[in-house]
Amino acid sequence: MDANTVLTLINAVGFPIFCVLGLGMYIWKREQADREDRKSINEMLTTFSLNIQANTEALKNLSSLINNNSYSISYEANNN
Repeated sequence: MDANTVLTLINAVGFPIFCVLGLGMYIWKREQADREDRKSINEMLTTFSLNIQANTEALKNLSSLINNNSYSISYEANNN
């Protein structure tokens, strides 16, 4: 918007109404940007959640493998 358009709008509708319209446009554009941000954050959180679930399953499988085979770790100290 150039200066002449702004002055024409102010003269036509008045300064307060022009300010309300300008702020309304700002809020609308800001809300659109926030929606895009929330969408990308939700996609990242979904991917993160799926990765955590996959890691949990892998740890459960590893734990059951260790428990089924009854591995034991012993430590022998050298008394020299």
